[in-house]
Amino acid sequence: MNEIAYQIEQALLALRDNKLRSLLSVLGLATGVAAVLLIAAVSEAGRLMIFAELDTFGLRSIWVYRNYNDKDPNRQISRGSQISTDDFRTIDMMCCPDVLEATPIVRDNSKTRR
Repeated sequence: MNEIAYQIEQALLALRDNKLRSLLSVLGLATGVAAVLLIAAVSEAGRLMIFAELDTFGLRSIWVYRNYNDKDPNRQISRGSQISTDDFRTIDMMCCPDVLEATPIVRDNSKTRR
């Protein structure tokens, strides 16, 4: 017999003599491969879910807001846009035909920590 055939015969004899050890080895390999595939699938699903959520904001979105905490009307630099409800309606309905959607969001900042 040549060397390769002898080694294959020895391996088959070892498998036959140690059936439980062979079964446990195969079971361990299958469990390891399944765990790696499961982790890959869960991480890919999470990545897709995050990108789908970020995609809802859109790449061509503009966020306009009003700062209600600014009490000084003479201030030269003000935060926010000072946009009113009438301004929103004008943007949404009249002035800008390229604006596909406009959504007003009301946020209560009165309980903000300082």
